[in-house]
Amino acid sequence: MGQDDTLTQEQRDALQATIDAARAKREAIDARRSAKRDAADLQREAETATREAEEAETLEKLEGEHGTDGVHIWSLKTDMGMVVIRRPPLVKYQAFLDKAGRKSGPTQADQREFLRDLVIYPDRARFGKMISDMPALVGRCSDAAIYLAGWRERDEEGKAKTSS
Repeated sequence: MGQDDTLTQEQRDALQATIDAARAKREAIDARRSAKRDAADLQREAETATREAEEAETLEKLEGEHGTDGVHIWSLKTDMGMVVIRRPPLVKYQAFLDKAGRKSGPTQADQREFLRDLVIYPDRARFGKMISDMPALVGRCSDAAIYLAGWRERDEEGKAKTSS
């Protein structure tokens, strides 16, 4: 290092003051962001707990009307709330299988049509919003309805797998 590369104590102090000020500013910003996140997390947790309590009550009512969860109906938990599917009637299931048997398989429109009368919770408008925000939910709900219809996965030998 040559003599031109050296800093005076005054220059060092000025640079250190700049560094300290920048770090203090960043720490203050990080603290504000953390406080906002904590408040948002607490708000979200309260909303989720309230929604889950309401959904438990709803599921209890639906089980009374339609039968046992996992047997006659299927409840799916999502970030946007619960969806409850009922077992499809034979005619509806067969029509879906006809579409599923095509070379390309069922489209998402086929799956939405299949689910139209099977979703018993939430209402259609809310379910529409849910699948708009989480399109993969259509597949999850279709899978649940197919399971309720009696379909079980098969192993490599074609034997039905037992569910855990």
